[in-house]
Amino acid sequence: MTGNSQVQQFLQEAMAHLQQNNFPEAMNRLEKVLEIEPDEFDALHILGVLEHKQSQFDRAEELIRKAIAVNPNFPDAHYNLAKVLQDLSQQEDAVASYQTALTLAPNMDVAHFNLGLIFSEQEKWQDAQNSFQQALTINSNDPDYLFNLGNVYAQLEQFDLAIDCYEKLVLRHPSQHIAFNNLGIAYRKRGQLEPAIAAYQQSIRLCPEYADAHFNLGNAFEETRQMQHASDSYQKAIEHNPDMAEAYNNLGNVFYVLKDFDKAQQAYEKTLALQPENAFSRHMLNSLTGVASDTAPAQYIEALFDKAADDFEERLVDDLKYNSPEELKTELLKLLNPPPQFQNTLDLGCGTGLSGESFRTMTESLAGVDIASKMVALARQKKIYDDLQVGEIIRYLDQTSTQYDLFIAADVLAYIGNLEPLFASLKKRCLQDAYFLFTVEETEQEDYLLRKTGRFSHSKNYIQTLAEAHKFTIEACTPTTIRMENDRPITGYNFILHYSA
Repeated sequence: MTGNSQVQQFLQEAMAHLQQNNFPEAMNRLEKVLEIEPDEFDALHILGVLEHKQSQFDRAEELIRKAIAVNPNFPDAHYNLAKVLQDLSQQEDAVASYQTALTLAPNMDVAHFNLGLIFSEQEKWQDAQNSFQQALTINSNDPDYLFNLGNVYAQLEQFDLAIDCYEKLVLRHPSQHIAFNNLGIAYRKRGQLEPAIAAYQQSIRLCPEYADAHFNLGNAFEETRQMQHASDSYQKAIEHNPDMAEAYNNLGNVFYVLKDFDKAQQAYEKTLALQPENAFSRHMLNSLTGVASDTAPAQYIEALFDKAADDFEERLVDDLKYNSPEELKTELLKLLNPPPQFQNTLDLGCGTGLSGESFRTMTESLAGVDIASKMVALARQKKIYDDLQVGEIIRYLDQTSTQYDLFIAADVLAYIGNLEPLFASLKKRCLQDAYFLFTVEETEQEDYLLRKTGRFSHSKNYIQTLAEAHKFTIEACTPTTIRMENDRPITGYNFILHYSA
């Protein structure tokens, strides 16, 4: 038998073994081919694919590259090399190989799809969208293409398009429980909570042990103030995933709202056992157990206000009867007549811009800083600030070079206990004759106190001591109702301090 005939025989035997999924024997025959003819393309390529299946990635890369050297115009070889390179975490080289495969075979939908997966891992969302869309155009029947395109639209916050993808997917493949869950997330992001709840519930019907859907359903119930249902959903999530720290944290929040403080404490303690760095649970546990702290953690404040951003103003003004910016403005105008025109105003903890709206006409330049990016995004839409920054207020004061003659902190100091660092940083940014306007919740017990609400209250004596130490004089200290909470007034003070070095 000639060498060529032996090669053909071994190749045929290899194919026969492959059809029977007998990979070891198939690989044995392909190795025999290469002993006779080291540059045989099919043997190199197929053996490389089989080595990849055995997780022998380096050997697979070597073989497929040799095959490509023999025949560089075979698109499947470039595609299979790209898959190997992905598993070797050589993402950029994998992208290049997929693109070469697509140059040779533009309708290779799986190459477009895998490119989309790499771009998604790299958070190159626009490139991922284009790749998944190309795959879907070529093959509209693959559910993975629709699913991943929907996920990319969600990342791009194009929730209408995400919903369209998920709805098409579940219509064609109604057993896709994860798609129903993601559909619920997209609806919730659009503020459509009832359709979100229905989607989560369908996901759970299809897969009752799917903890993520129970957790997301709990979030939706919490947002619609259905606290008992939220509690049930979070406990279901925990039942199916006992290590889900986020579910324990949110369960603690629900128990807190329901005034079951013992269960709230237990839930926060469990959260911290699983996730010791959870700032939200740590702060709330401190507030429930009376542990003194100097300030609310930045992560707690950011999470609290980003979560509340969508309907923040409506709840604050309509439900909680908050009116501090206008009250502070009224107090200032009582002191300064005619109405002053400030040079630079800094709105500390600007939120969605309620204080900015009140003071815009009184200042030449208005800047705002807030730790919650979603709140800043809403403030930016009002187009009333000359500068808006996302950041922690003391760090901002320490880093900026701008000097200000008006500072506003309406309902901000409730999240800072020890005000000494704030006063020290603020003093460095004061122009001569600057004013500092702020609100505090009151306590007469000590300098400052962390309440069960997770908010700090401060005494008048403490503010007096700080003011004197940092060369401020108290021009006004007016009792007020800061806000309503559970139909109970939260009392405090509107302060106006004047700086004169």
